[in-house]
Amino acid sequence: MANGTTKNAFYHGDCQFVLSHDIPAESVDLIYLDPPFFTGKIQKGKWQPGAMEVSFEDSKRFWAEKGVAEEAPVWMQHIAIKHPSFASYLYYMMERLQACEKVLKKTGSIYLHCDYRASHYLKMV
Repeated sequence: MANGTTKNAFYHGDCQFVLSHDIPAESVDLIYLDPPFFTGKIQKGKWQPGAMEVSFEDSKRFWAEKGVAEEAPVWMQHIAIKHPSFASYLYYMMERLQACEKVLKKTGSIYLHCDYRASHYLKMV
């Protein structure tokens, strides 16, 4: 512990939730994100052999049902007119990247593992 914070910690979960609990502002050196990719598929897998299979729906229908909030940036609202599911995905990511920004040090880095089709839009977020 240094200044009441944990050093070299690994957190697993939705960063919007994890970063809003007990992590001081501007205290993190590195954040690695591996979010859903907006593949349009249901992703399935196991953490280890013999473990229960887990899945995540990454379909356009799933994202379209989430919607985009009114406070979304204008450029994102324009995307929502023709591509509501993609705009919803971008809004989901924006909320999480904003949570990351709050705890990241000025000298910190974010490593974002994302699909090449979304990467340029995520840079705008």
